Amino acid sequence: MKKHRPTDIKYSTTHTWVRMETEKDVLIGVTDTPFKGWSEVTSIDLPKKGIKVKQDMTLAKIESEDSLHSVISPLSGKILIINPELAKNPGLITEEPYDDGWLMKIRIEDPSELASLLERKDYEELVKEEEEEEAEAGKEIFEEIIEDEEE
Repeated sequence: MKKHRPTDIKYSTTHTWVRMETEKDVLIGVTDTPFKGWSEVTSIDLPKKGIKVKQDMTLAKIESEDSLHSVISPLSGKILIINPELAKNPGLITEEPYDDGWLMKIRIEDPSELASLLERKDYEELVKEEEEEEAEAGKEIFEEIIEDEEE
């Protein structure tokens, strides 16, 4: 099920989103993209409030019955709040990725990092390209299997 991607947030190339709350405070979440075809989310391993994070570091791990996804931080900053609802209902991250399924609020350390984020249109183009690459890779694997069977 495709979720509506909001226009009032920015997106990273690693499938996280950022919503400005104030000039320095942002909410961070995960887009709907990484969870296509997943079974139910069983756990989320999040850092503690007060920890400093750096852009491009592993921020969290999300686990389902059959998959594990590492969440990469889109920005550097200090964690102010962890979403308390995720401990009770980790499925919110896939059910409501842009609303109640947010991960944390951070106070950004380097506002210039915001320039690396994408608008919705650019993010959707990125997702389309990745889906096409995955489809092509799947086709190549299928063709190799057929060739092996014919030999």
